[in-house]
Amino acid sequence: MSLDYVNITVYEDALPDRIVGLLAEADARIERYFGRYPKKRVPRFIASDYEAAYRMLRAIREQDLCPGNAFCEWGSGFGIITIMAALLEFDACGIEIEPALVEEAIALATGFDSQAEFICGSYIPAGFEYYTDGIGNTSSLTRTAVLPSDWLRGSCEFSNEVEIEDFDLIFTFPWPGEAELIENLFELQAAEGALLMTYDETDGMHIQRKVFESCSAPYG
Repeated sequence: MSLDYVNITVYEDALPDRIVGLLAEADARIERYFGRYPKKRVPRFIASDYEAAYRMLRAIREQDLCPGNAFCEWGSGFGIITIMAALLEFDACGIEIEPALVEEAIALATGFDSQAEFICGSYIPAGFEYYTDGIGNTSSLTRTAVLPSDWLRGSCEFSNEVEIEDFDLIFTFPWPGEAELIENLFELQAAEGALLMTYDETDGMHIQRKVFESCSAPYG
C-alpha cells in the first residue's frame, strides 16, 4: 500500500452564511478561551485554516472523492472542522486529548445544532509507540501489540468497536515533526481508498488516498 496525492478542484467563492456565522462564533470563543488562561498554561492549541478546510471538504463532497461518509478529525481542538464536516452531512467525530478543548467543541457544536460528536483521548491507538529525534521530529513508529477493537471511547456513535479503518476521511493538522507519524499510522491502519486530509502552514491543504502500490501514480 502507498499514499497518493489526489488532484482536486477547490473554488474560492463566498462562504455560506452558516459557515461565516460558525467561524465568527468560533473566533469569539477562542478569544475568550485564551483570555481565561495565563499564556504559559493554555492547553495545546493552534488554529488551522478553517476557510480552506471548508472549501476542501465541500470539494471532496461535490466531486464524490470519498469512498464513504465517516469522517474523523485527529486533534480536533475547538471542533470547528469536525462541525463543518457534519454540516456537509458527513458522519463526523473529533478526537482531542485536552479535556478543556473537548468541552469547548461540544458547546460550539450544540450552539449550531450540529450532529458532530467529540471524544477525549489520543488518536494514537493502544499498541503503537513512536519515538522522536529529540527535537520533536518523529523518527519511527512501531506496532507493539494487537490493536483493541474499541480504541475510541466516549459518547460518539463510532465509539463501540471502531477502528481507524472504519473511517473514510481523516483530517489532521500535525504538530511540527509529526507529519511522518500521521502518514505512517494512516498507511498502516486506514482502509484501502480512504482519504487523508492534512494542513501545513506553509503548503496549505493536501489530500492523499491509500492505494495499492501497483495502482499508484505521481501527483500531477
